[in-house]
Amino acid sequence: MKYNITNLKNNIRVASCSIDNVESVSIGIWVDIGARYENTTNNGISHFLEHMVFKGTKTRTAKKIVEEIENVGGYMNAYTTSETTAFYVKVLKDDVALGLELLSDMLLNSIFTDIEKEKQVVLQEISQTYDNPADIVFDYFHSHCFCHQKLGQTVLGNSEVVKSITTDDLYKYLSNYFSNKKLIISSAGNCDHATLLNYVEKYFTRHIESRHDVIISEKGFFNPDNFIEKRKELEQSQVLIGFEGVKREDEDYYPLLAFSSIFGGGMSSKLFQEIRENMGFAYSVYSFLSNYRDTGVFGIYVGTSHDKYKDAIETSLNELKTFDITDEEMLRAKNQMKASFLMADENPFSVAERMANQLFIIDRIRNRDEILQAINSVTKDDVMRMKEKLLASKISEVIITK
Repeated sequence: MKYNITNLKNNIRVASCSIDNVESVSIGIWVDIGARYENTTNNGISHFLEHMVFKGTKTRTAKKIVEEIENVGGYMNAYTTSETTAFYVKVLKDDVALGLELLSDMLLNSIFTDIEKEKQVVLQEISQTYDNPADIVFDYFHSHCFCHQKLGQTVLGNSEVVKSITTDDLYKYLSNYFSNKKLIISSAGNCDHATLLNYVEKYFTRHIESRHDVIISEKGFFNPDNFIEKRKELEQSQVLIGFEGVKREDEDYYPLLAFSSIFGGGMSSKLFQEIRENMGFAYSVYSFLSNYRDTGVFGIYVGTSHDKYKDAIETSLNELKTFDITDEEMLRAKNQMKASFLMADENPFSVAERMANQLFIIDRIRNRDEILQAINSVTKDDVMRMKEKLLASKISEVIITK
């Protein structure tokens, strides 16, 4: 794969990866802004803005936007995280111009109509998340791994704050923080770089210059505490255990990923075999990584019965203490990591997303061979060093139970 990067005169960065053996193209606008840039008075505004750009522009109604993309069989969506906001389309190769024109119209010409109606939609989304213990437990986990930090803020935001957002707030937030130098337009699929540049220069001619440089005012760090919520109507307890992890693009990312694969990454993992197969404590149990620009979390999730959640925690911690690794497990972990990466790299959207995220964090795109080499170079000693790192970490236990 060949990656191309161009810095336009208006400060927008354009990245592309041409994949000739597919018929589609994934194109997105990634913005260097998310929930960790917010404060207690506007928490949730990035996510709400993501919703509102779909509600109509100076020339298109909300219905017209979706009709135009669906008329050509395309797909359009957006998402917000703690660190980025993204808007993207997936179209056939002949519809790249339409996809980019729609994205530019939504970002540059939104009129933020029906704001009160969309607030109700977002409030329903917040309520739905809260009503589902398996969802809200992850929000609780995030906030209790990064206590008293902006990084611990929820992406969806506080209901009362969302209710208070005005149209003027949205315009100010957009003009202050969605500047060209914070945008990356990333594309992967059957579209060459020159063609992409022509369309970007045509549809993104407006120069957006922020009045504020968005700077993370505090370095994120793992600052855990414990939390338990009781709900009488629950049928199952939700358990999350957090340890200090690593930041994105850290040299220990792949060693910790290998550890997670062996420890709790699949049906053959030690955690799954002990807690589900041997003990019968849980239907769902796994470990995972959450990585940010400056910190990260290694987590263990268990969904179990109310009378077994303490046993599940004890067993999980004991599995960590007694963890060891064989040559066969090391090989399996590497094969799983390589397969996961290569399968994702066959998906144009995954490629476009990876390019944008790497440009934000390390200002370059790591090629396939570099990533595969990083995976292949992980040793058993590296993995065991990750075990010791986790054992030395403080722990956050977040539980929803009856």
